[in-house]
Amino acid sequence: MRRATTTLRLHPDGGLDLYRHGAQDHRHGDAAGYLRHLRTACGAPDPAASDGHGDGRDEGRTG
Repeated sequence: MRRATTTLRLHPDGGLDLYRHGAQDHRHGDAAGYLRHLRTACGAPDPAASDGHGDGRDEGRTG
C-alpha cells in the first residue's frame, strides 16, 4: 500500500504541527504521538511541559 508523505508545518516561533497525515506518522496512532516522537528524536522540548513561553525554559515549575 502506498501512502502520501506526512507534511509538517513549522511556525516562526518554532512550533510544529501536523499538516497532512501520511506514511511517516501512520504507526504513531495520532498527530500528537508522531509529534512527540519527532521531538524526542530531535531532543526538542515538549511544549506541553513548558511554562507557556514556547521556549522550553519551564520557569516557575518545581519537581
